[in-house]
Amino acid sequence: MDTCPGRWCFDNGYTTPAETTWITRDDGGTFDLSSVQVLQNGNSGLDFSADGGAFLKFTGVGTASFGPEFQGITLLRIDIPCVGQYAYCYGTIDNVNINAVPVPAALWLFGSGLLGLVGIARRKNAA
Repeated sequence: MDTCPGRWCFDNGYTTPAETTWITRDDGGTFDLSSVQVLQNGNSGLDFSADGGAFLKFTGVGTASFGPEFQGITLLRIDIPCVGQYAYCYGTIDNVNINAVPVPAALWLFGSGLLGLVGIARRKNAA
């Protein structure tokens, strides 16, 4: 039975190890994770971890809020830390609030300045 159509479901199906999901940006850039709505949370809770060592174990139902350690990350990992051959662990999440981190304006300014210097150098060499 599908307990959560249209949402992100995690279900280990009575097998070990439990399910793991990774979230990344298609372009490999960074993003900020601010919150996740946990609708169902079975036996062992959900573990959220990110590159750089950020970690949050959420064992309840409701909104899981993430601090500054989950900002500027490139990889988010969601695990059901379920152990035991016949253990049934599950979780359902929705409303994952992820914000893409834009390229800083200083980088664009630096790039345009660098192009300007290349143009000036070409003019001097052509003269």
